[in-house]
Amino acid sequence: MQFKNNIQNTDSGPVRGPLVSVIVMTYNSATYILNTLESARLQTYQNIELIVTDDCSSDHTLELASSWITKYRERFVRCEIVTTPFNTGIPSNCNRGIGRSEGEWIKIIAGDDILADSCIETFISEVVRSRDLKFIASDMNYINSEGKPVADRDTRYNFIRKYFFSLTREEQLKMYARFPLFLNSPSFFMHRDTLESVGLFDEEFRIYDDLPLIFRLLEHGIRISHISGKTVNYRMHENSLSRTGKKDISSIRLKEQVGCFDKYRKKYLSNFNLIDLTVRYDFWLEHSYKGLFGIKMLPLMYLFNFYQKYLSSLAEKYRKSFKAGTC
Repeated sequence: MQFKNNIQNTDSGPVRGPLVSVIVMTYNSATYILNTLESARLQTYQNIELIVTDDCSSDHTLELASSWITKYRERFVRCEIVTTPFNTGIPSNCNRGIGRSEGEWIKIIAGDDILADSCIETFISEVVRSRDLKFIASDMNYINSEGKPVADRDTRYNFIRKYFFSLTREEQLKMYARFPLFLNSPSFFMHRDTLESVGLFDEEFRIYDDLPLIFRLLEHGIRISHISGKTVNYRMHENSLSRTGKKDISSIRLKEQVGCFDKYRKKYLSNFNLIDLTVRYDFWLEHSYKGLFGIKMLPLMYLFNFYQKYLSSLAEKYRKSFKAGTC
């Protein structure tokens, strides 16, 4: 497509560089939306358009966003609020925002997370240096509901994640089928043409946006890249969809875990490979096992489940490798 507004005129003169679409996804985000919008305004990179895409909020998210944009719209190339009359889920909300954006590069941020001031500049500097980068993740800070730093809770997987980013595209696909680890999705920086070439986010799902997209990219020959540095403050709080324990959301999450496994993961897991069989067994035990005559005997069943042992040994292996500088 023909990208627009690649030169932005500011008070200090023209600023060259590709237009970046910062897409803020909201759903009942009134508590945090102003912090997210401020983080977009404070970006050191100037050539940005702002799209707020709201998934039928029932609080005053839209009123806050609209008032804020009225005040600060001159900071951006353009601003737009996208709404829908009914709730559709995260992937659909992402796609609506992308559909109304015009940037060459896409930065999606949830309405409760915060961009580091240099987030966009950091990514643009990397893609200018390396033209083969099309889909990039970075490191992140973790914050709580009050915006205070908290520890990363899945540190044992940090080395596995680092190892994943060092792999070829083919190796990434195999590893991700076995272990669809969290790839710091709030940090993703995405090339528009690349997203469109894989069909954008999979709207078959309501909650799972990152896992299907990663498979779509890898299946289309696109490697997941990584840059160092923390570009996003990722907020962990009990009301986020990824962490809430509400029964209706938990039910959808479990259903979509099975859907993602059947649609994307299963076809890459062989019946003749011990690790793949271990992955299949673990998933069956967690999602499909009903027990015998109503008796599950889970402690016994888990004695034969080597998946967690496999992951722990994997994490320790790569920890030692990176510490020794051999990986």
